[in-house]
Amino acid sequence: EHLPEQELVQQALASFQQAQGNFSNLWSQGGMIRVGDNEAIIDIYQRTCNLEPENTFKIGVLALLSGQELSSFETIEDYLFGRLWLALQSEDPATGIEKIGASIRKYGPDYFGGPEENGGWGYSLPLLATQQFQTALTFLAEAGGATGLMHSTHLALALTAAQASMMDLGQALSNRDIVAALIVKYCTYLEQDLSLGVPASLEYLIRIPSKEQSLKELAALVCRSAHVIDQLAGVPRSDGGRHEGELDKHLDSKDVMKVLNQAAENFRQGAQDRGKAELAAKLYLLAGNYSSLLSFL
Repeated sequence: EHLPEQELVQQALASFQQAQGNFSNLWSQGGMIRVGDNEAIIDIYQRTCNLEPENTFKIGVLALLSGQELSSFETIEDYLFGRLWLALQSEDPATGIEKIGASIRKYGPDYFGGPEENGGWGYSLPLLATQQFQTALTFLAEAGGATGLMHSTHLALALTAAQASMMDLGQALSNRDIVAALIVKYCTYLEQDLSLGVPASLEYLIRIPSKEQSLKELAALVCRSAHVIDQLAGVPRSDGGRHEGELDKHLDSKDVMKVLNQAAENFRQGAQDRGKAELAAKLYLLAGNYSSLLSFL
């Protein structure tokens, strides 16, 4: 059976498909759907709600096309898409997305299924879609076990590369560096593998956005890795210089010296332990910090 509204709706859908991603508002003056057509689609939507209340798919499509808020959602995905659709077509999308994110946080993780069902993604995905990045990544890392921590860390690195703010949209700035915290936590997990963990940790720690924090964590890595300290820091040469180690593959010589000096200072604080005292002296020597070496001895 041919329905009289089919042609109008199909034209609207075709226009949307052709111009997808190249518009700011579907219903504004000069938008993809003309004012007269929009009024006609609203009329079709209202009639469908009254005459075909069980046809939720048709009602949903017409609601989205006419800029009406969906009255019911069969799935979380429907809810999220419907709310985001309207928010992105509004004059102030950021505020609309912020409100959706606030509503998701209000529902809480239990509403979206427990971590045992979806590894934390059931709650994290809606949060990510509404730019609640800090809450999403923190929850995924905590609720998803080792796999969740891995996913969260790599998502944080990808978002950082895209220059996205790690804060929840609409929330006040925080002094907490969520990216650094995730990387350090993930490295702690990686280092449980004594053969591969330290080189892998090095690859991640150099990607901490704050250079100062990165060097500090690299020094801590050297201190945690006494069993491979020569591999990381290098070894002394007979002429008083230093054969390069893994650190030199990622840092310039000045930053390597900073890391070695900081690691030496860390060991020096536990100098009552003979082994730590010897490592502190060795690192001062490798860093060419002879004055600190002599004062320590």
